[in-house]
Amino acid sequence: MHLYLYPHPDTIDASTIDSWIALFPPDQQSYIGKIKSPLGRAQATIANMLLLVALNGDTTTQSNKVTIHWVSKNDLEQSALHLQATPTLFPPFDIAERGKPYLRNTPHLFFNLSHCRNIVACILHHSEVGVDVECRRTFKESFLQRVFSYEEQQQVHHSSDPEMTFVQLWTRKEAYVKYTGTGILGLDFLQGIPPALEPLQIITLPLTELEGYVSIITQAPTLPIEG
Repeated sequence: MHLYLYPHPDTIDASTIDSWIALFPPDQQSYIGKIKSPLGRAQATIANMLLLVALNGDTTTQSNKVTIHWVSKNDLEQSALHLQATPTLFPPFDIAERGKPYLRNTPHLFFNLSHCRNIVACILHHSEVGVDVECRRTFKESFLQRVFSYEEQQQVHHSSDPEMTFVQLWTRKEAYVKYTGTGILGLDFLQGIPPALEPLQIITLPLTELEGYVSIITQAPTLPIEG
């Protein structure tokens, strides 16, 4: 299992982002073109570029260990050059029954993308997987009570840093609904997410310098993390 991370997406200028978008297939260009926010366009573009970096890496091993790759701008630029030379490198997507995208030509590989203000993430694995990354955020007590279980609420209330504990727990919920592909089926639904009785591997890693957390959910057994 490989986790690719790119910090500070706002540091890539708009002209570079536009040049990368121009290399994408028409459907992805159309999708990103509907995003009005410059940061949102950058995040979505970098997420696609991370997937290209991931697919160009070691996809032969079926290890269940999580290997973390911090990707540089140069890595993304090299992928853009390869894509420019060979446009077919961009993987064609299909959409599963629940709306989750998958790789049409490599059904043995599963991916998931996520981003927040300070970081973009891509996970690549040999079984279904979900990832969510979030930065520090404020929350309202009414929202906490609506979407968190009683036990989770107590964790937040008794934390020395409630905002970051909120983020830590929230990423697990988001990663689970992305793992299943269902999306959020209502706020009350989130209280029981992730379900305690389902056999899941839940990995949550702090991104201390970026004031965030990343969570990964899959059915693979828990094994040591390499980074």
